[in-house]
Amino acid sequence: MVDGLTPELEKLQHKTILKVTDDLENLRFNTAIAALIEFNNELVQMESVPKEVGRVFLLLLAPFAPHIAEEIWEICQFSEHELSDERFPTGDPEKAKDDEITIAVQIQGKMRGTIQVPASATDEEMKMAAKSDPKIAKRLEGNEIRRVIIVPQRLINFII
Repeated sequence: MVDGLTPELEKLQHKTILKVTDDLENLRFNTAIAALIEFNNELVQMESVPKEVGRVFLLLLAPFAPHIAEEIWEICQFSEHELSDERFPTGDPEKAKDDEITIAVQIQGKMRGTIQVPASATDEEMKMAAKSDPKIAKRLEGNEIRRVIIVPQRLINFII
């Protein structure tokens, strides 16, 4: 394990903390475990894992696999205290926010593609980005757009 946390890894860590915390509070244990598996899959691909990330992972794992988490905690010597004496991690929603989001683009209610836009994009910016996508522009060409339905942060539907 090494020191240092990349911005991408920090974002993933906070997303995982928030997801696991929410799932535990709502008794959705299967999806909490799935979030931990996704987080683990990302960590396995790394050459080395920052010590703080390993520490947080074990704290998140402890409610589901307390014995093995405690053993790994002791082997890695994260603290003089036992794992069960540590505080559960808290996620920061600001650090978990995405810079870009994927928006589904529909024409007449049928999925025609996706676009990437900044998370802070307005409805008008999303509409312009969708219209400038080559696949969407080709399908809209020669048709009058009667209405545009926008579900913020998710979907744009052009009615022609």
